[in-house]
Amino acid sequence: MTERLQQQYATDENLQARISLHAVYSVSGHWFEWLFDREVPGPGARILDLGCGPATLWRANRERLNASWSLTLADSSAGMIEASRQGFGGPATYVVADAQELPFPAGSFDVVLANHMLYHVPDRPRAFAEIRRVLVPGGAFHAATNGRGHLAELGALIPGRTNGATSRPSDSRPGPNSLSPSSPTFGWSASRMPWS
Repeated sequence: MTERLQQQYATDENLQARISLHAVYSVSGHWFEWLFDREVPGPGARILDLGCGPATLWRANRERLNASWSLTLADSSAGMIEASRQGFGGPATYVVADAQELPFPAGSFDVVLANHMLYHVPDRPRAFAEIRRVLVPGGAFHAATNGRGHLAELGALIPGRTNGATSRPSDSRPGPNSLSPSSPTFGWSASRMPWS
């Protein structure tokens, strides 16, 4: 992670500000509930949430959590892990970890989540190889990212912006390096990739 990103995510303060803006001004509904509905695993699942941030997904769905799940919350920022521990505090293992070098044995998880973090990973193929390694055969990998038009309305307010897009383009080649286009309804995307 670059020094700028390390500073940006040293604590959850900046991320919480962005989450609050979305909560107040988004026209798309309840993101964390929507995402949970698409990613929810079956009973007894061992779940790794990479780039968990302050565990907002889990806090927003606290009443829906299955007691049989084994949840591991991982983030490259110690500050985010501390915010997860303080804000969620639920039954989970909290780990500072780099997606490119996961500190877990092969086949440790049934499900891996990587929501809104893949664009921060310098070597995505390496991270995908690690995700595949820690998943059981036939395990599920869920990823969500911002769509190309994310924050277009805000970008349009900035003088000199031609397309209104505020995020850097993703790798446009198909395959594990690409980030899928957004849903036209919600402006975001979530993908499930079963790996065996």
